[in-house]
Amino acid sequence: VMFAATAFLLPECVRAFDLATARTGWYSSVQVASFAAASFGAGRLLRPSRSLLVTATAAFAIANFLSALAPGFTELLGMRAIAGLAAGTVNWLAWTEAARRPRAMGRVAAIGPFAAAAGSMAFAPLLTAFGYRSVFLLLALLGLVTLALPADIEPGERVGRRVSDSRSNLVLLAAAGALTLFGSATFVYIGIHLEQLGAPTLVLSTAMTGNALAGILGTRFRAKRAWPWVLAVAGSVLASVAIPVVWVSVAGIWAWGFSFWLAVPRLLRLLEERSDRPGERAGDAQALMAAGRIVGPALGGGVEALGGFALLGAVASGGLVGTAVAAGAVERFRDADR
Repeated sequence: VMFAATAFLLPECVRAFDLATARTGWYSSVQVASFAAASFGAGRLLRPSRSLLVTATAAFAIANFLSALAPGFTELLGMRAIAGLAAGTVNWLAWTEAARRPRAMGRVAAIGPFAAAAGSMAFAPLLTAFGYRSVFLLLALLGLVTLALPADIEPGERVGRRVSDSRSNLVLLAAAGALTLFGSATFVYIGIHLEQLGAPTLVLSTAMTGNALAGILGTRFRAKRAWPWVLAVAGSVLASVAIPVVWVSVAGIWAWGFSFWLAVPRLLRLLEERSDRPGERAGDAQALMAAGRIVGPALGGGVEALGGFALLGAVASGGLVGTAVAAGAVERFRDADR
């Protein structure tokens, strides 16, 4: 829900704090930078436990409550950094548990788009009736509610530096980072793009809800190959931002959700195939995907400033085509190696 809110909140930040489009990208970059640091560092510095889950969730609730009270954009960025650290820790715990139960990976993957779908339906009426601060209050409330939910975390050891020396896994990690790098370069600006086309907030809500619902549908299938779905993401990105037609953009956003959530679980399963123990690369993959989301908004804002959304769509989709080629090369190599 936190990440789904970004596309809705950036246009509000432009108005509330009188910011340029590129400057608002710092909101996403700071939030995801701390998320990446937690995803990467937690497995090397911390042990999985129920108490860690509770602590991180409580910190998430508090940071979002304080975000609603932030008097300026700088203070808001500070609170988003704390929220990102907390969310990254929870995310690492979830994917580490899923890696121990391969059949659960699709169900864990479905949580993201499911939460995004529910959030997207709530954001438009909340923003219209109560303003952007109400979104942060919703996130704080969700954090408090989840504290009461039962969750068993299997105790484990720190990963440290003991990881498989598989070179193809390094290529897959780079592909995972590139997937979110080029995706986030466009995704966080979808709201601004639709606004420039004259679409009301309801259209953005419909697009994001459809993206999330399509993602849920995508997680119900098990992809045999990652590269065709990464290639489908590239086509979806091009349709979403490069063609100045509202319905084409919305259709592209929907297809994006379906393709993305077929590609990601397959990439993670490929990582597990050449890992020495379950969950070994879960934190690394999530950290690199988060790192892609850090650089992506800054890249996207700069490219959009140079040549508009048409150029942004061309650059992002081109990068994703290269990502599909890399993933396909690994899959072909492993097929030949069997």
